[in-house]
Amino acid sequence: MEVTQAKRPDFNGSWRLIGVEGDFEEVMADAGVSWVVRKMARGAAYGAGILRQIITQDQDHITIEHCGAPMSGLTDFRIGGGEQKTFREDGKVIIANPTWYGKVLHVEGILEDGTPMQALRRYLNCESEMVIEVTTSTGWVVKRLFKKE
Repeated sequence: MEVTQAKRPDFNGSWRLIGVEGDFEEVMADAGVSWVVRKMARGAAYGAGILRQIITQDQDHITIEHCGAPMSGLTDFRIGGGEQKTFREDGKVIIANPTWYGKVLHVEGILEDGTPMQALRRYLNCESEMVIEVTTSTGWVVKRLFKKE
């Protein structure tokens, strides 16, 4: 369902991760993250209070700067522009296909080697809270909650 630009969410701003709902270690394992890195991430509450996303949105063009070690990088794409080469939060190259589903930004795609990436859905709970849902290859859904700074 296509939504007019006036009704689309505005993700512009600086967003800090405040928490995770669900088994984020399962998401990381599904993405191929090593056991050692998963244990370190769990010890750091998966980056809550540390990781930030600085988003610049101009209609359907979005740039996301990922800030906070070890996740640093830049994701850049045009929603509705078909398959596009960009980067994941961990810096890996992906071929993404971002689309709007109502007020939800949905991103599917593949890694550079052809492996399917985990589907992402980004939406606003309210003006100051952003949610990113990640779905693993086995159907687990985990939410990452961000607060606008």
